[in-house]
Amino acid sequence: MGLWECCLNLDAARQELRPHGTLEFPCAGYSEQLAEKTMRDVPWHWHEELEVILVTSGTLRVQTPGAAQLLGAGDCIAVNSGVLHSAAGQPQCELHSLVFSPLLLTGSKDSVFARKYLTPLTGCRAFRAFRLDRAANGPEIGAVARAFDALARDEPGFEFAVRAALSCLCFALCRRFAGSIAAGAAPAG
Repeated sequence: MGLWECCLNLDAARQELRPHGTLEFPCAGYSEQLAEKTMRDVPWHWHEELEVILVTSGTLRVQTPGAAQLLGAGDCIAVNSGVLHSAAGQPQCELHSLVFSPLLLTGSKDSVFARKYLTPLTGCRAFRAFRLDRAANGPEIGAVARAFDALARDEPGFEFAVRAALSCLCFALCRRFAGSIAAGAAPAG
């Protein structure tokens, strides 16, 4: 499968219309260079899929309504389904991103993985975008890097490696937001 070329096709509500991956494997990987001076950035958009972005060099500014995060090389951010977001190099950065449907991990909407973990996570209003930094979230960032590398290499069985690594990340997010999920918490300021 390998990496995809990033090009946004947005509707009037800024929803990204392009599918990520295929019906058989709903996950796509992108490698991008963003820079202020070339005005190359990722405009405001949203999609039904989850997204994880790993900064490989430089500094990246990721915005969601009411919040902005600056990420350096080695940092990562997870963006929830349906969350409006944008990204820009500050002043430049290189990044790897994975955009994937929860169905990649759950198999179906009725599985225990969907009912117990992914549906509550994607429905968690407190989880808009969560910054993972190297010090506190090293294993999760490692999982994102492994998933991206497996997808980029496109070797036999890469699908298992991608799914396993993203499952580790999503379970860590479920643990992180367990209190909010249980309480049905409103978004934090």
